[in-house]
Amino acid sequence: MENETNYNSDEMISYVAERAKTDGRVPVYLSEELEDKISLEKLISEITDIYIDFLETDIVSYSNDDIVDYVVERTGYSFDIIELILWFEECYSMNNNLITCMLDCPNCGDVGGLHPKEIDGEPYNTNLQCPKCGNFFSYEEVDEFEELDEYDEMDVEFDETDDELDPQSPAML
Repeated sequence: MENETNYNSDEMISYVAERAKTDGRVPVYLSEELEDKISLEKLISEITDIYIDFLETDIVSYSNDDIVDYVVERTGYSFDIIELILWFEECYSMNNNLITCMLDCPNCGDVGGLHPKEIDGEPYNTNLQCPKCGNFFSYEEVDEFEELDEYDEMDVEFDETDDELDPQSPAML
């Protein structure tokens, strides 16, 4: 999966702030836990800057929890709040087609990649959309398609000189 971080950071911060205000948990955290010592926009900026720092490290294999833990270690902020802000940041990237999964479309066969999209009403869940045909797919549907595609591309040799199959051949047993 490619993640291009060349988005407009001011626009992203505004988007995340609006989502956070609508959700309500981040403003409550700012008020009750941080006693309003930091603005919502500053909190978002700090968390997303550290997230980008993490992406620029040499770590090859990591989970979402590893990313959140990295930010927690550097800020002391709540795991759940960081996770939520990073989810909203990811939603901004998805809404602007800044993330591409390099997978072929199971419907039209387009090889340009599929864009993850937020599933409305299901936080932290995404599906994939083909930019060419516009169809949506679950990751499972794409995995099944990729497995079938790999099977179709396997090199299978047939001996075309025999008119009938040998009943003792491994293929017939």
